[in-house]
Amino acid sequence: MPISIHEFASALGDQPCDIQTASLMLCLLKRIWNHLQAQSITDSESLPDNIIDFLQHSLKLEHSHTIQTLWISLRHLVPQWDISPSFNQEVDDCFRQYGTPSNLAAHMLYPPYTHCQNDQCNNRKLGKPSLSEARLYTLHRGVLPIYNVSYYCQKCFTRYHPTYSVTNASKSKEAIRHFYPQQGPFIHVNKTVFVEDSLCQFFEQQICHSHSSSTILARVYNLTQGRMATPLSSKLSPEITQDIVLEAFFLHALLRRSHRLDAALDVANRRMAATGQPQYGHACNHCMKVVKDENGNPKGFIHGGVTDGVTLGHTCCHAPYCQNELSSVIDIAKPIEHWSHNEHDKRYQQIEKSKRKDEEDRRLQKDNVSTSSAGNKKNRKKRGKGKKHQSGDGDSNDDSHPLENAKIKITRNYTHNEQLFIYCCGMIVSRATFYVAEAITAVGQFIQQTFPHPAVIPSHIFYDNACNLLKHLRRHHNRHFANCNLIVDVFHSHIHTDTDTFCQQNCIPKLFPELKTADGKWIFNTSVAEQTNVWFGAFQPMTREMSLVRYNFFLDEMIRLRNEWMVQELQTKNAHPWIRDINRIIADYDEEHNSQQAENDMEVDI
Repeated sequence: MPISIHEFASALGDQPCDIQTASLMLCLLKRIWNHLQAQSITDSESLPDNIIDFLQHSLKLEHSHTIQTLWISLRHLVPQWDISPSFNQEVDDCFRQYGTPSNLAAHMLYPPYTHCQNDQCNNRKLGKPSLSEARLYTLHRGVLPIYNVSYYCQKCFTRYHPTYSVTNASKSKEAIRHFYPQQGPFIHVNKTVFVEDSLCQFFEQQICHSHSSSTILARVYNLTQGRMATPLSSKLSPEITQDIVLEAFFLHALLRRSHRLDAALDVANRRMAATGQPQYGHACNHCMKVVKDENGNPKGFIHGGVTDGVTLGHTCCHAPYCQNELSSVIDIAKPIEHWSHNEHDKRYQQIEKSKRKDEEDRRLQKDNVSTSSAGNKKNRKKRGKGKKHQSGDGDSNDDSHPLENAKIKITRNYTHNEQLFIYCCGMIVSRATFYVAEAITAVGQFIQQTFPHPAVIPSHIFYDNACNLLKHLRRHHNRHFANCNLIVDVFHSHIHTDTDTFCQQNCIPKLFPELKTADGKWIFNTSVAEQTNVWFGAFQPMTREMSLVRYNFFLDEMIRLRNEWMVQELQTKNAHPWIRDINRIIADYDEEHNSQQAENDMEVDI
């Protein structure tokens, strides 16, 4: 309940200060009230020296006893006091300038628990409080000094922080971070960095819609929101870095799904695969059309989608079709399971190390840097004059080791492309990584994994190589696509010449009159994939150095954000987007199919 002017004036009484000073003091105390409660100071008649010193400098008061007098008169008003927006900047500046020397900050962040939450600890009271300095990056208030307070349970060795707890905290290699179910307005990025939730959302939208890199976002923030008239009195750097931007992005996005970073990223990626996108059941007036009969009465509907590949990829093993994750994004060697076996292993690694050393020496010599003795250079030069790798089973008169002349590839290998499935309204339904090529077999499997039940497959799927895909499916008697028309999109249909008889008889758009309106216009935007690829392909520079897990999570998060924006756009255009009940559709289809099968069986018996 807001404090009335009469109540405020009565509490102030004849104190030797003006209303502006008293109001500022209440604002400052309000910011650290949780800290005063934790220290059991709220009911005390006097304030500690560090708080008095901070208030004295902030309020520009000469005598400390004035602070004590004001505290006694005004302390009961602090819990109900609302900080006016006009005071926010001044209060923040006071903490920036005078807070750190007094171990106070604009936000004193405490754990939400004072007793251990482990059932085996029987509600044991937490102890060993630890105070660590940090900084908070905000969207509208710049960079703020804060303090992170943590408690420790000496029985289960768990340390409780403001946004998460760490089990086995005394053992760094066994420590596990567990985020609390209810998260506050700040994301705890690392020990000394917190990022405001609204700033994380700003970064997400900038990355998604303007393809801003983390480096650009950090630079712009430091030149705008992060540039403050009153500098921090802390030794910590006020500048945000591109690493902080990326960590904040991943944590903020992940905390909406689960509460442990590296392992949860992989779990979240698996959930998003195939049918995991939130808009999987999407439908609207732009991607689903009602079909009418000759009399103008509705007789059904058609649903359109497009699939296409975009050049985007992550580092991968040099061995074809190997999908094992590399040890790091700069790993240029094959995983251990692809090395030579048994007695060849040690020699192979020696040769690899030697040839990498040769490459390093070559670069150093180019810069006139002394590297090694002439004898060693001569020996390495001799080893370097090898032929291509020969199999141990081949015929050779050379008595040297079969891997002696192996060539080592010192460049990284990347996956071939990302395959998208997009409804004709622009809603991205699914994504998959193709490692070697955009082969029709892989495209068929991708569509089948995206729509694992025939009831949910769109009635019309557009693909620039639809004719060859259809040939492949018929050759293998694939009945999964029996109720689906595979069509070459309008943009690529002119490339499929009249000499391609199969395409002309099965896949060109003009064979499907339901795809055109009465005035000859196409009812679906079959070029939506090409348009979406322009947006999606722009993430290539940002994802090039990401690990496999973060690469997948980042792209799925970008798709999710774009789909949310797309829903708003469709609502603005009166396309009436909605989410279909997929389980109900599948159940109805199975019931009808089983009923039809039963009737056929009865006819056979008769």
